Amino acid sequence: MACSSNRNIAAHCWAVLLILALSDPLPVVATVAPLPAAAPRLFLPRARLTLINGVAHSLAHVLEASREVSQLFGGQPVDHCHNPTAMKDDDDYYGWGLDLTQAGTQKLGRHTSEVDSLIEHLRESLDRAGPNGRVVHIAHSQGALITRLAVDRMDPDELRRVEVIAFGGGAALRRSPESPLARCVNYYSVNDPILAIVPSAERALRSGFLGGARGIGVGAGDGGADEDFAQEEPEFVFLTPRGGDPIEDHQLLGPTYGEALVWEGRRFVTMYQPAPYRVSKAFVRAVGPFALSVHRANVAVLKRTVVPLILALMAVLDWLKTRCKNLARTMVLPLFALLQLMWEGINEVVRNRRGDEERYDPVPTKSPA
Repeated sequence: MACSSNRNIAAHCWAVLLILALSDPLPVVATVAPLPAAAPRLFLPRARLTLINGVAHSLAHVLEASREVSQLFGGQPVDHCHNPTAMKDDDDYYGWGLDLTQAGTQKLGRHTSEVDSLIEHLRESLDRAGPNGRVVHIAHSQGALITRLAVDRMDPDELRRVEVIAFGGGAALRRSPESPLARCVNYYSVNDPILAIVPSAERALRSGFLGGARGIGVGAGDGGADEDFAQEEPEFVFLTPRGGDPIEDHQLLGPTYGEALVWEGRRFVTMYQPAPYRVSKAFVRAVGPFALSVHRANVAVLKRTVVPLILALMAVLDWLKTRCKNLARTMVLPLFALLQLMWEGINEVVRNRRGDEERYDPVPTKSPA
């Protein structure tokens, strides 16, 4: 993955200088075979797409890269495993140095907390994919180094359902009886400076032996659907630089590895997204613009008709409310007082006609003698 800052990108060069003398102990398997095209099938296994980043990448960088990778892989959600950085910002040189030191210790085989996090992440993804599903794991730079350490600590039965695609990896991942990955491909730009610390990849580049895991992988020896693919696909793929700048060509979403990601995305869509799913997505993409235009037209009509009508109705209701208050003050209250006087007058007339009117009878008093 690429950082927005050139300083963060140059961290990979410092990592090369820091651990240049370290070696990759795995040998190169002298097997050269063409890369076969993926055969589409009607009912395909479920697959999860995961990703781990290299050094000096914040969570924001990982989220941005995950969105772009998802677009290249047919809209498949990316379950990223963030390899955290010690850098607080792009100008944090101390945190940058800590990242490089950690990468150096991992190259020496040190098991860090990031390795444990990735193991847990891959196992959770396998559980979500189901017993017949796959996990397609993308690793870049230091992320490939962490993936290598994680693979060494996972069960073979788990690894048989994991595909690893590494780009500019700080360590080469290889299939073996101890690590029977379903698929393993290491992409390297021929001008990638990280090749200096991955001797097996550098030897493969010089010799032309691209590697291969003949007899190793899912379905090997039992006539499984994946047997031919596992036997013949090379483990190293060297790319012609597209940018010309080693740092730029090392970036995951740069011109070189980005082109390989496009190819891998097409393969993922063909292998793991069923035909009905792809047809429905194509239909949505075709109908989407028309539906959007219809939606916008409906919104425009509503704004020009319904909204003014609602505003007018609200204005009328407000006017009626004000008028009712005025009528209550100017007409209703006086009318109520008049009716009350009339009612009292009527009651007085009725009492008079009945003889029920009140009379004043003086009380007789005795005069003093």
